Amino acid sequence: FVCTDAMDNRGSLELMKQSFQSEQHYKPQRSRKPTNIDVDVIQALTSACKDVDASVRMAAVRSLGNIGIPAVLPALSAMMKCMNDSDNKVRASTVTAMGKLTQHFDPNVHEPLIISILEHIPARLKDTFYNVRRATLFTIRRFGKLIRLDPEIESKIIESLLKIIEDGSINRNETAETIMYCGERGTLRLLDLLRRETRYNSVIRIAIVHSLALTSVNSH
Repeated sequence: FVCTDAMDNRGSLELMKQSFQSEQHYKPQRSRKPTNIDVDVIQALTSACKDVDASVRMAAVRSLGNIGIPAVLPALSAMMKCMNDSDNKVRASTVTAMGKLTQHFDPNVHEPLIISILEHIPARLKDTFYNVRRATLFTIRRFGKLIRLDPEIESKIIESLLKIIEDGSINRNETAETIMYCGERGTLRLLDLLRRETRYNSVIRIAIVHSLALTSVNSH
């Protein structure tokens, strides 16, 4: 792994904070009865997820991510297989596509499906390719507090992120900020790491302190 602390952090922290404080994971779509064309499109994209050409597989998962829930439910099994694809660009695109789907997830309806997707996340954080690891960070942000649906997976994800802060295999600032999106448990684990790293690694302390700006602290 290559240490990425020198990479520029893009985007506005204030915009991230606003997004963090106004999380809305479920945005219901207007329902309508699927037509034959709809079914044909999803079937075609599902088949394309298995294409021999990686570029076709990558395009397929991106299209499915853009179409969203509930239309792509029949294709999710094929999409999840692409999270373990032999091509790193397909893996990264699939992780990103899964993140896009979260805006339409209803935890009361889709809990088993959400957990099935989350089970793939810890392995992608350890991916040998940086683009996959970084895409996974931002997908975790999109899942946000939905990660709490399974405490065991939540713990695995948070602990994996904490190890990344320590080894620097992904940008530490971005990783610490991602932990903040996991909710109170993530924040408490960051504070614990901050207390333990009192002498030797100021880079880690800086990343954690920077991320704490995302918390909702009552200043009144």
